Formats: sequence, structure tokens, C-alpha cells
Amino acid sequence: MKFSVLIPTYNRRDVLARTLAAAFAQDFPADEFEVIVAVDGSTDGTVEMLEGLHPRCAFRMINQPNRGLPATRNAAFQAATGDFV
Repeated sequence: MKFSVLIPTYNRRDVLARTLAAAFAQDFPADEFEVIVAVDGSTDGTVEMLEGLHPRCAFRMINQPNRGLPATRNAAFQAATGDFV
């Protein structure tokens, strides 16, 4: 795995859906990158939307209680397996 794309989010389901559509549409080998979305206690249906996704690349969701942006970034970073984040 070469690249890890980290996306921290909080109550931005619609923006996140558009962002992920663009990330998943990249013309890049699917086995060369992963997308990790860290959800920081969202209450707008973000988790349910993410659970329905099945992209061609590696994809993980981290769902944590609301702890703020730095903690959410750190959670995503700790889950990353790519050589570059």
C-alpha cells in the first residue's frame, strides 16, 4: 500500500459523499491506496451512509465519540497503513 487518504469528519454527510465520490473515481490502481474516514460522533447519518459504500480501493471507517478534530486526525493516522499519508 503506497498512499493513505485520511478524511476526518463531523456532521458533513453530503460534503463527505461528494468528496468520497471524487476520491474513489481516481485513475490510480486500487491496490495502491486506501481511504480512511474518521467520524467524530456525527449525528447526521454519516455512519449509515458510509456503511453502504463498497469502493474498489481499501476503505475503512473509524467511528468514535465526539472528541474534536485533533483526536479524529490522530485516530485516522494510527489506522493508516500506507507509506505516505
